[in-house]
Amino acid sequence: MLPSNADPGGSIQLRNLRNLTIVEVAAQSNGDTTFGTTNGLTANTLDLNVDGTITDADSVSILVDGDTTLSGTEITLADQTDDILLLLGDVRIVATTGDVTIAKPGRVELGTIQQVTGENVSINENTAMLLHTVIADQTLTLFSETSIQNLVPVNTTTGLIAPTASLISDGFIHLAETRFDQVSGRAGANASVNADNRLALNTVADATGVKVLDALQDNINPSVNVSPNFISGETLDQVTSDFSFIEHQGGEYGLYLTNQTSLSVSEFVGDGDAINLYMETSDGQDLTIANRIAIQNQTSVDGSITLIAGGDLILNGSLENL
Repeated sequence: MLPSNADPGGSIQLRNLRNLTIVEVAAQSNGDTTFGTTNGLTANTLDLNVDGTITDADSVSILVDGDTTLSGTEITLADQTDDILLLLGDVRIVATTGDVTIAKPGRVELGTIQQVTGENVSINENTAMLLHTVIADQTLTLFSETSIQNLVPVNTTTGLIAPTASLISDGFIHLAETRFDQVSGRAGANASVNADNRLALNTVADATGVKVLDALQDNINPSVNVSPNFISGETLDQVTSDFSFIEHQGGEYGLYLTNQTSLSVSEFVGDGDAINLYMETSDGQDLTIANRIAIQNQTSVDGSITLIAGGDLILNGSLENL
């Protein structure tokens, strides 16, 4: 029997040989844990290691102020409308043989997602999503009402890795050094990219563009009388500024994605007015537009699509202005 004067909170550590379902139970507490009819499960830290599945029952609240580690064959949480999942510290979730599903119907707020691995991984969050390592053997699905960002740098065993990725945010998506084979999704708002080094290639591309324009001017026969203005009336400096990523977009993107492997884009949409979409593959890696990339320009402010391929740029689909 549990002592009546024990304090709630503390840490939960559990090693279980069967499936685990977190349910609402009659209020009871001890020095390590609190379970109650109104809060389900509350702890300072949570460490569950289960040989079976980890799930929660209907209308369950799980609140962990500190770090969370979950390990089981398959893990499904927050899959009912009234479920609440708040894991506010570092989060590590490992499905040893099956899927990880942090579902959309419930209320979900996660701290820093340090590690999630599974056959198929789906993470849906109501607040800003910050990730370091997420590895899916088949499909990765990420959704946030606010934003999706990852921590860099990564190495060969860390980062965001999946054959197929779906990235959806009502706000912005900024992901660097990913390893996806195929991607789709949508972004709803522009935002500045925080890490300046992610824009390094923009600077290189700008400089390359200037060299091309300079070469056009330098290779004109000196005997030819050349106007300092183009037919449009613009000067060379004005044209250079107009076609500069940095000058034109100010470093703000709805999607900013740099991928370390060859990438095929099935469909990506700037789901808002004047969204900037940027996709880049590493040196020697192809970028293929298999279906379409689309933006909307319904005001005086223009959105943009920037594609930089380290290998071949293959346009099998379309670039659309909706």
